[in-house]
Amino acid sequence: MPVNYRLDGDNVVIRTEPDSLIDQRAQGHRVAFEVDDVDPAWEEGWSILIQGRADRVTDETELARLRRLPLRPWAPGARPVYLKIIPRFITGRLIE
Repeated sequence: MPVNYRLDGDNVVIRTEPDSLIDQRAQGHRVAFEVDDVDPAWEEGWSILIQGRADRVTDETELARLRRLPLRPWAPGARPVYLKIIPRFITGRLIE
């Protein structure tokens, strides 16, 4: 499922709607998060896979800090829920 994200230190932060599918299925569970990029002109790219636990951020101090990140949703809606993925495994591949 496509999401907007930002790195926060070693963690990945995403925003979603309360009780959305991603909120219900990811919160408190092990998840996989993948980011890819391809440059067809240069025929190269990369792929990163992060596996870890997703937790809903509820601490008001941490939420205030995360709200200052440049993490704006592209889809309509407020997306007030912040999920943090705490990596356990990170793998990647450069395609040249």
